[in-house]
Amino acid sequence: MADRLPREKFVISAAVQRFPSSFALPDLRALARLAADHTDLLVCSLLALGLAAAALVELPPVVEIPLGVAFALYIPAYLLLVALFPRLGDLLPVQRQALTIISNIGLTPMVCYALFRSPAELTLPGWKLATAGLTLLLAGLELRRG
Repeated sequence: MADRLPREKFVISAAVQRFPSSFALPDLRALARLAADHTDLLVCSLLALGLAAAALVELPPVVEIPLGVAFALYIPAYLLLVALFPRLGDLLPVQRQALTIISNIGLTPMVCYALFRSPAELTLPGWKLATAGLTLLLAGLELRRG
């Protein structure tokens, strides 16, 4: 029995050495730092998931209307500008807000035109899903970039 104990220790340590990355836990401090650095991306992504849920499940108008207005007027273009101008010193806050509203005036009709030209119909749930997808794509682009 005494000679079995070292052999079992050897087998376990060999398995851990053979697959070290499969047993590694994520670094929680790095995830917390990433969430703290990109709070705006996290909030916009959660709102985009809420908009996608609103497309699939009927929500009360008290929730659905402000969420739709925020996406129709602000959120996708904000993430586009964050991806184009990642540093805060690139634009003044007033310039960033004005460019966000102006670029969303062009971005929302482009989403509608893409839906119109696609096999999917141009409906409100389709617009919600397409806009939520575009928002998540832009958030992922910015997260990947920096």
